Amino acid sequence: MKNFRNFSIKKRFLILFFICIITFVSFGVFALIQMDNLAEVTQKLYTQSSKVSEAAVKAKLDLIKINSSIKDVILLSNTNEIESQINKVSEYETDIQKNLDIMDQNSVDSNTKRNLQDSNDLLSKWWKPQRDKIIEDVKNGKKNEAIDISKGISSDFVDQLELDLDNIYSTSSDNQISLIQQSNEMQNSERTTLIITLTVLISILTLTFILMALSILNPINKLKEHMAKISKSGDLEEYKIIDHKN
Repeated sequence: MKNFRNFSIKKRFLILFFICIITFVSFGVFALIQMDNLAEVTQKLYTQSSKVSEAAVKAKLDLIKINSSIKDVILLSNTNEIESQINKVSEYETDIQKNLDIMDQNSVDSNTKRNLQDSNDLLSKWWKPQRDKIIEDVKNGKKNEAIDISKGISSDFVDQLELDLDNIYSTSSDNQISLIQQSNEMQNSERTTLIITLTVLISILTLTFILMALSILNPINKLKEHMAKISKSGDLEEYKIIDHKN
């Protein structure tokens, strides 16, 4: 307190001003860092979980459509209708591959990567050769052979690919729940930290302001007391006022 009195009023206000600036700049930097952390978690929630889950659901729907269309290829007798269903099968295959690529691009989970590899292998090494054989048999009038292959597709390819997609969706959903919990925890932590920080900063500013006010008011009050004492006694007494330089 004594050292503080050695500063002029102008310097005291400058000190208070810089304390306020430093305080609010520090608070702003802290808030920005916390916001960046929360934004990163939110981005992960959107890209690594929501997109993967959505793509897995769409891929399962395409799988159902493929299975249905390949059966129509076998059952239909009209050449134009058969060609139309074959084209639909190709479209659904393209859609499945697009959704698998979306999952691959937006996932970093090792289990998801492994299931995606299995799914791509099923499509390229198992499904497409079987599909081509079914179409060839249908065009050559060998519907019984095509039906036998189709039964194997339903029990093997469809079931296995559906299992892989279910695993991807389950893993993505678990990650989504984990990220939501992490986001909520970060928000609660930020809220608590901000309250504590604001309380500390307000306390520091209040204490600084009180000390400054006292350093200015105390000499004034002492001067008033001295003047009151002189007015009562009638005796003139010298009162030294320290002259602070700017």
